Order: sequence, then structure tokens, then C-alpha cells
Amino acid sequence: MNSKKKHAVSVIARVIYVIALLVIWECVARSGILGPRSSLIFPSLEQIGAAFIKNFIKGYAGTSLWIYIANSMKLLLTGLVIGILLAFILSGLSMVSFIFFKIYDLTVSVFDLLPGIALLPVVIIIFGVREEVIVFLVVHAVLWPMSRNMLDGFNATPRIYVEAGKNMGLKGAGLIFGVYLPAAAGRRASGHISAVPGGDGCFQGLQYGPGHEYPRPRRDRELQLPALPRLRETDPAVR
Repeated sequence: MNSKKKHAVSVIARVIYVIALLVIWECVARSGILGPRSSLIFPSLEQIGAAFIKNFIKGYAGTSLWIYIANSMKLLLTGLVIGILLAFILSGLSMVSFIFFKIYDLTVSVFDLLPGIALLPVVIIIFGVREEVIVFLVVHAVLWPMSRNMLDGFNATPRIYVEAGKNMGLKGAGLIFGVYLPAAAGRRASGHISAVPGGDGCFQGLQYGPGHEYPRPRRDRELQLPALPRLRETDPAVR
């Protein structure tokens, strides 16, 4: 089987797989297997398409859908740019100062294992849901994996390259831009690949609605608990 036939077979297999998933979804949606609220969990494809077209044309909550998209992209790109710049600066400083390298390497080792989505409840409880909080969580999700890859790339730079750069009079920032960054290009690319999806995933986990619209619970939707009977003084539990 030549490459063209393999490509055609792979495309056909993926199309059949997607169609099968859509058919299963529609069957589950129409069967109402999850009870009266089944449509909230598994809406039909017709409902999904109608809602998408309606929000795309008329907007959501009186605001154009493009505004939500632009606001979301602004927050996401802001966090990505800040995280990548901080990773470049702090990783570069680690190559200049040995003490700073040890401190920053330990910090990266600790926070790189902490996903941004794990900080989500704590940050929301302390600071609430604001644009600064969203940017902070995206920076957290981008900074540490990016720094880890850059530090590993800097440490993997052959010593002969560093010595050659020093013999040419490079030092400090010149040594970083002239030797370390070009030598660690592969690790930097790997850092971008791992950091950007992490920031995007954390951002999606934080979003409760389109863009920066976080719905607040309405009073008529609050859980109505039955009134508890008052205990009388003659009850044994009160004594």
C-alpha cells in the first residue's frame, strides 16, 4: 500500500469514527436515558447547532459573540506573553548567577508539579474572579514548564560552545543570546509546545461562560431548603 492509499484510508477511518460518535451521541440524546434532565447533559445535535447559530448571529446576553472571543483571546495572549517573557528573563539570570540558578531551579521543581487548575478554587476564594486572576493563572501554567525546558536546554549546552563564546568576549546577556539561546533552540520549542496548551487548558477551566462573563446565581435558582422544625425545651436532645 503506497502513501496515498494509506492517507486515504486514514482519512476515511477518522471520518467514520467521528460519524459513529455523533450517531451514538444523538441516540443517547433522543433516548432520554438520564431522565428528565438528560437534554442538559446530552443535548441533541439539532439543539447544539441551533444554539451555536443563535449565539453567533444574535450574541449572548445582549453582547456580540465576537466581543467575548476578543476578550478571551486578550486575556489568554496577555498571560502567554507575560509567562514566556518571565521564563526567558529568569532562566537567563540563572545562567549568570550560580546562587540564583539553585534557588530558581528549586522553585521550578516545586511549582512545575502544581497544575494551575489546582490553584483555581483557592485563588477564586481569596481574590474572586477577575481579569488579573485569570492572567495570573495562565502565567502560572506557562512559566514553570517553559522555564524547566529552558533550564534543561541551557544545562545541556556543550561546554566548548560556552568557552568559545567567552574567548570571543561574550559575557552576561551577550553569552545568553549568543550561545545559550541558539544552543537550546530545541528545548525552547519543546517548552512552547508544552506551555501553551497548559495555559490554554487552565484558561478554559477557569471560564464559566463565554469570554469574561461569569454568571452569578439568581435568587430564584437558589436551592430552597425546607424549614427545620424548632426544638422544644422538653426534647431530650435539648437537655
